[in-house]
Formats: sequence, C-alpha cells, structure tokens
Amino acid sequence: MTASRIFRNFGTLSFVRLASDGFTFAFFVVLSRVYGQEGLGEYSFAMALTGLFALFGDFGLYNLTIKEASRHPAGVRELLGRVLALRLVLALASFAGLLAVLPLLPISPQGRLVVLLIGAYQYAYRITNGFAAIFVARERMGVVALLELALRLLSSLAGVAVALLGGSLVLAVAALPALAVLEIFAAGWLVMRRHGAPRLAGGFSSLAATAREAAPYGLSSVLFQLQSRVDVFLLGLLLGVAAAGVYNAAYRVIFLVSFLTYYAGVALFPAATRLFEEGREELVRLYRATLRSFALLGVPAAAGLALVAPDLVALIYGPEFEASAPVLRGLAPLLLLSGLKNFLSFFLMSCDRQVARVKVQSAAAAASVLAQLILIPLFGLLGAVAAGLVAEALLVACLIRSLAGELGSPGLGGPLLAAGVASAAFCAAFTGLPPLPIPAVIAGAVLIYGGALAAFPGVRRGELRLAWQWLFRRASGPGPLAPSGTRP
Repeated sequence: MTASRIFRNFGTLSFVRLASDGFTFAFFVVLSRVYGQEGLGEYSFAMALTGLFALFGDFGLYNLTIKEASRHPAGVRELLGRVLALRLVLALASFAGLLAVLPLLPISPQGRLVVLLIGAYQYAYRITNGFAAIFVARERMGVVALLELALRLLSSLAGVAVALLGGSLVLAVAALPALAVLEIFAAGWLVMRRHGAPRLAGGFSSLAATAREAAPYGLSSVLFQLQSRVDVFLLGLLLGVAAAGVYNAAYRVIFLVSFLTYYAGVALFPAATRLFEEGREELVRLYRATLRSFALLGVPAAAGLALVAPDLVALIYGPEFEASAPVLRGLAPLLLLSGLKNFLSFFLMSCDRQVARVKVQSAAAAASVLAQLILIPLFGLLGAVAAGLVAEALLVACLIRSLAGELGSPGLGGPLLAAGVASAAFCAAFTGLPPLPIPAVIAGAVLIYGGALAAFPGVRRGELRLAWQWLFRRASGPGPLAPSGTRP
C-alpha cells in the first residue's frame, strides 16, 4: 500500500506541476521573444539573486514542517504557530538584507525594479509554502497542487498579456507578487478551516528553539540554491546579463523536467519518514527500487535531450538563442544527476541525517563556486556547464555514501550500464538519419530503448517485469498487488 499511495500522490503533484510549469515556461518563452537576451537576462538574474535571499525567509521550515507534521499529526496547530512566527521574522530580516544589497548591484534601474518585484513574490510564495507543507504532510496533495496551479496560471496569463500588449518587463512581472499575496490568504484559510487557527508563539525562547530545529534543513536549502543557481548569478556578474539569459534559456528546459523528480521526492517523503521508525526493511526496498527505476528513466532522458537540443532550442526560443543549443546539450546529464540528488536528499532527511546532508552539500557548493570562478572566465558559457556537472556529480556520490550506513547500496551499477548501452543504441540509430520531427525521434527512441533493455536479463526480470505488471493492472482494473518490496 505504501508504494501505491506514493504513486498516487506523485501522480497528482506531477500532473498539476507539469501543467503549472507549462504556463510558467510559456511566460518565460514570451519574455525571451519580446524582451530578447537583455530582458530575459534581467529576469533570470533577479530570480537567481532573490531566490538566494528568500531562502533565509524559509530556512528549512518547509521540510521541518512536513517531517514533524507527518510523525506528530496531533500537534499541527502548535507546530504551525511557532513556524509561522519564525518565518515572518526571518522574511523581514532577509528582505531588509536584499534592500541593502540592491544599490550595489551593477544592473540598470529597470533591473532593480524587477529584483524588488520578484523578491516580493519569492517571499510571499514561501509563506504560502508554509501552509502547504501541512497538506503535504497529511498527504492531501490535491490541495497543494491546485494552489500551485492557480498561482502559476493567473500570473503567467497576466504577464504574457502585458508583454504581448507592449508593456515593459517591470509591468510583466508585477502580477507575480500581487497574486502570491492572494495565495497566502487562500492557503491560510484552508489550513485554519481544517486544523484551526495556529497558536502563534512569538517569544524569544520559542523562536530560538524552532530556529535550532530548522537550522540543518535551512543550511541545506541555502547550499542547494547556492550550488544550483550560482552559475546564472556569476554569469551575470562576470559576462553580463545577456550571457545569463542565453544560459538560463537552456537551463530552464532542464529545470522544467527535473522538477518532476523533486515532486516525486516530496510525494515519498512523508511515507519514508514514517517507515524509518516503523519498517526499516521496507524503507530499504523503497530506496533501492526508487533509484534503480529512475536510473532507467534518467539516462535515456538525458541522452534524448542531448540528441534533439539544437532543434528544441530553435523551436522554443527562435534563432536569436542559437547559442543556447550547445549549452543545453552540455547540461543534459543534469536530468539524471539532479533527479538522483533530489531522491537521495529526501531519503537522507527521512533517516534523520540532516547534518550529514549539510556537510556533503557544503563540499559540493564550495566546489561549484570555485569551479565557476575558474572556468567561466576561461571558457565562458561552456565553463559554467562543466563546473555545474562536476559539482552535481560530486554531490550525488557523497549523498550515496552518506546513506550507505542506513540503507546500504542502491545497486545502481547494473541499471546504469543497461541504460547507457540502450541509450547509445537509439542515439546511434538517429545520428546518421536526416533531421526528423521531434515527436518521431522520441517515439522511435522509446521503441529502440525498450528493445535494447530487454536484452539485459537482470533488468528484464526486475524493473521491466514490474513495470509491465503495473501497466497490466492499470489496464485491467484493480486486483491484488505484488509485494512492494519485490526485487529482481
């Protein structure tokens, strides 16, 4: 039942997230076509900068809330009260820090206004997430998904309308903070309707105790953001906002797809947290099955994206962003690495290993910043690509090692080898052919990949057999489920 519940929660989150991210991506594409590299660069730079500051307005409280509310549902009102009080204090303090830094940035007056508006949006969004975390913990993913969809749909439609009607970039992003504030009231009302008003605890001792609990989660979030978005920030500073726009146009494609694995991790987080205390053997099986199955999906996704990168960039952004094609091709392995990182991070939190997570992320963040500072001046955009891949691979390796003591080895060698050979087969098949429509390439690649995987006995008897059984059950209606811990 654990596996089926996780799949159901992931299905709800991923479907709505894809829809909402589709609206956001459409807004991003319109910005690229209307405002060009400079305008897109200002938007990207503002998102990267304010994202770093806004993390201190949450500082791990989202993950702490999910974990504590999953294990102790009776204390939701008290938990939400002390978390909300600390969240408001942190948000005000970090926003003041953003205002202090803003005059020192080498950007235009319009760019500063964009930073202010997107900064307000980032803080409001994280306060809403504080309420949404309660629904995630109680596995009511539909509420979370609908809140997210409403915000993304309305803000994207408003921004696209302004851009197409000839409005400035500042007006195009102005709807983001306004709608995010409305979402705070909607999410807060839903939580209070079900759980009652939060018991606010604003005393210093209560705030300090909550801050100590959240600190490992918060440091981890800051380090994650630093590692994953320092490339855009440093490109903007070292090469200009146009370079940041070219890079971020490619990265946005990766971000859109890799967020699916983040929400898959969110879906399994409450169940994995409970299994750590109630059923360690089932948690080990869930860990192995999750990572092995994702390896079989992540490798071909990365290879396929690299294969179609030039055509995809031309289709989405137009000829002005031709320079984004080699960047997207180079970033394609992030589909695999980011997915593994997301899953591993949630398993590490489930096992109460937050301090270990902070340590490995510190090493990866330091490596990322150092590599970016060295490679960007030497190789430009491709230097940023190389630095990002090295840091992400280092982080994945360290996370696997950190979990070895609790959950053992995930056994990724066999699935990665099989997926690599099968992916090489479809890449070789399409490389020598004339250019084909992207849908035809995807359909043919899936057929070739599935056939090549079937040649590996371990995968055929394990993941492929389980996938076939799941599809058969879905087609024939409900029936008895195989044990969730079935292994090849």
